[in-house]
Amino acid sequence: MNIVQSSSKKALPDFVALYKHYEILSKNGNLRSQLGKRIGKPEELRDRPAYYRLFPGESPPKWGERVIFLMPFCTHQPGAVSLGQKLAEAKISEARLLQVIRADYDNDLIQLRRLVQHVAPPVDWSALGTTLYFWNEKAKRELLEDFFIHQSAKPNK
Repeated sequence: MNIVQSSSKKALPDFVALYKHYEILSKNGNLRSQLGKRIGKPEELRDRPAYYRLFPGESPPKWGERVIFLMPFCTHQPGAVSLGQKLAEAKISEARLLQVIRADYDNDLIQLRRLVQHVAPPVDWSALGTTLYFWNEKAKRELLEDFFIHQSAKPNK
């Protein structure tokens, strides 16, 4: 299974396929526990055999830590609304999201994971995977912007 696509165009990985592979492997509760609550930082995944099983026959890419760090806490739902919207709908406080945005790597992901654990959102892994793949100031800003747009949006009646 080749999650990491290689081509001349630098295509993004197939995050949905990675999630589906995770789901298949996580039927064994050991994998879920190895990648779940026992991990405090993304880099700790490198010490878990379960992490390497998600990338069979290849060395896990650097972005893999960021994606897998959140994967146990988000289910996949094609076409789901964005994570920023899910956080706004869950009434996550602005201050908590600002902690994520202002924190340096890897504290930003640790804070984001805490929010995701609290909300347990269904996400479209193609969208969230892309955000985590690029995880930088621009990706954080887009998450924050999406949060504020949906926080202040009036519900349709």
